[in-house]
Amino acid sequence: MIEIAGLALLRPYWLFALVLVAAMGLWFRHRATALGGWERAVDPPLLGALEHLGQVLPGPARVSWAPITAAALLAIALSGPATQSKNAETFQGLDGLVFLLDLSPSISEGAHFQEMLTNARLLSAETQSRRQALLVFGGDAYLANQLSHDSRSLGTTIALLDGGLLPDPGSRPERAIAQARSLLANASVLAGDLVLFSDGGGLGAHATSEAEAALAQGYRLHSLFVPGGDEDPESAAGARGLAQLADRGGGVSATFDDTSALSLALAEPATQRLGQGAFTALVWEDYGRYLLFLVLPAALLLFRRGA
Repeated sequence: MIEIAGLALLRPYWLFALVLVAAMGLWFRHRATALGGWERAVDPPLLGALEHLGQVLPGPARVSWAPITAAALLAIALSGPATQSKNAETFQGLDGLVFLLDLSPSISEGAHFQEMLTNARLLSAETQSRRQALLVFGGDAYLANQLSHDSRSLGTTIALLDGGLLPDPGSRPERAIAQARSLLANASVLAGDLVLFSDGGGLGAHATSEAEAALAQGYRLHSLFVPGGDEDPESAAGARGLAQLADRGGGVSATFDDTSALSLALAEPATQRLGQGAFTALVWEDYGRYLLFLVLPAALLLFRRGA
C-alpha cells in the first residue's frame, strides 16, 4: 500500500499493468493502416488489380482506442485508490506497543545502561498516542507496566529501573516475546509492535520461533542493540543476531546511538497497518469500484458494428 497526501493506493502493483496497456496502444497504432487490415487478408495480385480498377478507396488510418481506454481505467480501478474512512480513528484500540527491556547483568552493569533507558523513554514519548506496555526480563519475564495510553507513567517506570530488580539470572528474550504476544492477544490487539532492547544475549532458535509467531499474529518485532561494554568481544555477534531476529519478526533493527529507522517504523499510523489486513474495508474507503462505471462506456464501444 502507498499513501501520499491522504490518498492511498491499496493495491499499487496493478499500476504496472499500465505499462502493458501503453505497449498495447503502440502496437495497435503500428498495425493501423489505411485499408483497415484488408491488405493482410486479400492476395496482393488481387488487391493490386482492384486498386487499378478503382475499386479500393483507402481511408485514414484509424486506431480503436476503446479497448486501450477500458484497460487503463480497469488497471487504475484495481489499484484501489482510497481515502481514510471517517471512522478509522475508532480502531486505534486495536493497536499496541510493548517495550521489552533486558535487565540482565551484562547490560545493567554495562556502560550503556542509562542510554538504553533514555532511548526507551524517548521512543515512548514519540509514540504516546499508542497504547503502550513495558516488560522487563532476565532469566524470566515480568510485566512492569500494563497496556495503557499513559505514556508518562510508563516513562516514570522506565526511569526507576535498575539491575537489581530481577531475581532470575540469565537472559531469556523468548520468554519476554511470548509474554508480550499473550498480552497483546488478550487485549484484542490486531496490529502491534514489540521493541526488544538487548545486547543479543540468550538468542537462539526459541527466540526466532517466538518472533515468527508474533509476526503471524500481526505483531512486528523490532530490536535495539545495546552493547554491554565498549570492549565486549561479543558485541558484533550480538548486533548481528538481533538484526536477524528483527528481520524474522518483520521489524527493523537499530542501535542505541541511531534509532531513526525504528522511530519511523513506530510512528506509522495504526490505520495504515490495520488497513493492510482484514480490516481494509473498515479503515479505507475504496473508490476503485466506482471507477469501474467509467470502464463501461469504453467497453460498450467494443461491441460497435462498423458500417
